Amino acid sequence: MGSLLWLDPAHWLNELSLFWHGELPYRDYSFQYPPFVVFLYGSLLRLFGATFTNVQVITDLIDVAVIICFYLLIRRLFPPRLRFAVACFLVCVSATSLMNFNLFSYVTYSPSLQTGALGVILLLFALIGFLARKRFGYAGWTLAAVGGFIAVLSKPESAVASIFSLAVFALIVRAPRTVLSIATVVFVPAAIAYASIAYAVGRSNLLAGMSGYGLATAFCPWWPTGLGVFSIVATLGEACAFAALCSLPMRRAFSVAYGLRYRYLLWSGALGAIIYASYIAYQSKHAIFSPGLALLERVRRTLPYVVYTSPILEPMLWVCIVVFLVLLWRAFSGRLAAADAAILVLLSAPVAMSSRSLFNTTQSIFPEVSGICYPFLLVLGPYFLWRFLRPASVRYATVVVAALMFGYAAIRVAGGWPEMLSGTHYGTLYTEAGSVKLLNYDLDSKVYRYVLRHTSADDYVLDLPYGGGLNFASRRRYPIFNVQLYGLGVPPPYEQLDLDLMRQHPPRIVIGLNEANLGTYWGYGQKGDRACVCPRLVWAPDRRSWDPDRVLPVAQYIEAHYRVVETIGDRAIWAPK
Repeated sequence: MGSLLWLDPAHWLNELSLFWHGELPYRDYSFQYPPFVVFLYGSLLRLFGATFTNVQVITDLIDVAVIICFYLLIRRLFPPRLRFAVACFLVCVSATSLMNFNLFSYVTYSPSLQTGALGVILLLFALIGFLARKRFGYAGWTLAAVGGFIAVLSKPESAVASIFSLAVFALIVRAPRTVLSIATVVFVPAAIAYASIAYAVGRSNLLAGMSGYGLATAFCPWWPTGLGVFSIVATLGEACAFAALCSLPMRRAFSVAYGLRYRYLLWSGALGAIIYASYIAYQSKHAIFSPGLALLERVRRTLPYVVYTSPILEPMLWVCIVVFLVLLWRAFSGRLAAADAAILVLLSAPVAMSSRSLFNTTQSIFPEVSGICYPFLLVLGPYFLWRFLRPASVRYATVVVAALMFGYAAIRVAGGWPEMLSGTHYGTLYTEAGSVKLLNYDLDSKVYRYVLRHTSADDYVLDLPYGGGLNFASRRRYPIFNVQLYGLGVPPPYEQLDLDLMRQHPPRIVIGLNEANLGTYWGYGQKGDRACVCPRLVWAPDRRSWDPDRVLPVAQYIEAHYRVVETIGDRAIWAPK
């Protein structure tokens, strides 16, 4: 992993550590996702031990299940000669993704992404199986029950996808009793689980956590902005240009296969390429137009806007959305072909989940592909390209798709090798929770050893503003409710709860960034202007998503009652005065 002191992996390891210590999410510490992952990991860690190795094993088992399920989808959609290429594409991109949906490592921002995707694909298999056989067997009911339970309890996006997919399924089959039976199997067990958790932690605490302590309404990614619309037009233009480019070596065959529509594609592809180039220039204007930069440096700074995961998946997402809307209209009008019914149900999940970042996100004013959509798009994108190329020549379609899949997979492996797939830059730290390889080894190891020297097993240690992996590694208790004091605002009652807990369990050591307020701030996502502007129409979000004048009470308390005793790198270590 990158660091014990910073970002998402450190954060969710701390949440697992708290559960292992006997605390409950929502009641004893903040948790802004549905509860499946923390109860799954936490229960297994209580059984087998809270070690880095055990967390890795659990993660790997989930990720293997994800790969197997999506390979079964690949087998369903692709001819034999393309299956390995698409599977290679899926694995290599997912294993080198920067945070959003990373398999087989701690890089992912939450394992809920993987379990949510797993639950959704299991539910989709059940629904698609019914469309093929017109009935549910034992396996179908099991898939629906297990998949629905995992999806509804893993992520808000996967829960929405479950509801939306079932609604689309109902539109296709038009059998109310069947749909009601499936809905009962899918949602009632999850509802019982939520009711049990609400009873244990308090209904208000559960609702506050599930809404991200205000994050769910702080920004509105589904509300169109001028920049968001520009992005969508550019992305569709990119898709047209790419399809036209792939067709040029066989343009006569494509002209025969598609007729006048192919001519429209060529013209829209040329126009789309111009719009897409304009959008990339807008995104990377600082890299392109900053004076004094060498040409290679300008290219290096622009490449992330072109070849990183989200830019690659954006055209795939919008092709899926367009195809979904076309098929949905056919379903409404009763003209949906039986062969496309399964595709419509399959598309419903990523389309529903994409609403999380359709026009902007908490991290950027530009649209991004929601991480949980990654595995779906990594299969559906190549599928629709292959379907477009196939009418002209099956052999040509197979060669082009395979070459693109293997080529981009090779680029990802080469690009991710130095810091993601190779251990060259990592140092191994041996901790109370076993060994872990860290990219930030020099700083983390010094801080960890300082904590071990100056605390005992019963002491509380507070790691701010967005860490906590140190608590997992050292098995030290975490003293306050809020486990994230960076990029997540919470209502005043929880800020007061932090102060009360600080007085009840004063930490022996506080570790924070060596800057004002220990690096904490009140706000949602990165500091900037990304708060919801609905119902206004603007070019880009212009409402502040954080409050620079609001100092967290716990930071004020630390500065009043603690003093800096050591500085290690960019971290300051505080002890009671």
